[in-house]
Amino acid sequence: MNDAPPRPHSLLAGRPHTNSPIYRLPVLLLVLAAPLGPGGAAQEAPRPAPPAPTWTERVAALETPAVRRRIAAVNVGGTAALVLGRGVLEGGVRDAGDGAEALAWGAAAGAAFYGAKVAAGRGRPALGYGVAILAASVAENAAGRAGPFSHLRVPLGPIDLRLRTPFARAGRRSGVRGGVEDVAFELDPLALVASVAVPLSGGRPRLRRGVPVWELDDLGGRPGYTRRGRTMGRTVLVEADAAPLVLAHETIHRIQGMQTAAVTPFGTLGAIVPGARATAAGGAVAADVRAEWFYGVQVALWLSLADYLDRWPEVEARALDEPPRESGP
Repeated sequence: MNDAPPRPHSLLAGRPHTNSPIYRLPVLLLVLAAPLGPGGAAQEAPRPAPPAPTWTERVAALETPAVRRRIAAVNVGGTAALVLGRGVLEGGVRDAGDGAEALAWGAAAGAAFYGAKVAAGRGRPALGYGVAILAASVAENAAGRAGPFSHLRVPLGPIDLRLRTPFARAGRRSGVRGGVEDVAFELDPLALVASVAVPLSGGRPRLRRGVPVWELDDLGGRPGYTRRGRTMGRTVLVEADAAPLVLAHETIHRIQGMQTAAVTPFGTLGAIVPGARATAAGGAVAADVRAEWFYGVQVALWLSLADYLDRWPEVEARALDEPPRESGP
């Protein structure tokens, strides 16, 4: 029987002999591999995230020639496509010739809308507003068959006055009612509600530099932000002491609403309410309801899908008005 203790380097010993080279090798490998990541490359300390751009920097990024070119292209191409779509849905486009005409005049109207926004942003809101009225009329007429200058649409608060012109093609029908009336009064019910609610909140109707607006003493806003103007469809709100830049910005939004309405397919009151008659006096005068539903759909989508400065209406207004401002929305 051998009672001698095991040798120090034996694996059966309670504690191995760590001075042996065979035990120092794994330790050396672990030390060398410690700075290496799973991919075998050295891991660097995480770098701090760059600071978020300020409000002024984000607005300045929109005021570039490239952004303005993209806005021009969207206005021309988008308006042409939507005019064609409206014409197809309302029955004004019936063949390839009608479609080509709708696209051509829709593109021209889109270019005019872009020019109207540029004029408003450069401090000429009355000029921009007037050009937008003509552009909206051409876009709407282009969806019909009576000619691009067959009717002139004039906004009067919650009511649009649609007038037949001498340029209407004889024997050709245009619009959801066929364009047979000489004068049409079309009411926007949402704008009617606003025209009642705004005065109850202290709003006063004003004509600011040729643009009809509602003037208030204070529009309020979120803490930390200023709110000097706001536009909802055809309703423009501005504070009494707002700078001209605010009016220019809100006029661009108003033009956007006119552009959206011009490409929106509509149905007549008679088609919506069975038995209702939209036309009176033998077709010379019409009274109808015109709910700008497409504008509401756009607003809902932008509010739910994009941050404030990433919404297309705000991209246009910020890029086309004058240089950046310091305050928030």
